[in-house]
Amino acid sequence: MSDVKERFDELFHEVFDENGNITACGRDKCRALIRLAKQITPSYGDEDSGVMRVDAIKHLHEELFPNKE
Repeated sequence: MSDVKERFDELFHEVFDENGNITACGRDKCRALIRLAKQITPSYGDEDSGVMRVDAIKHLHEELFPNKE
């Protein structure tokens, strides 16, 4: 789980900027972030389309990394 958590953090910061806005990272990174989030807990978006449940993914990141910006 540790590797999944670390990769989730890396991808999170590639997909979202420091203000929580989605970057122009491309659908593949969004899909990868969704897949990793689903390994931790389901319901973070649709992997096939790359459409994320943004609030849910941000909330998960806050839970996993409470003291990290």
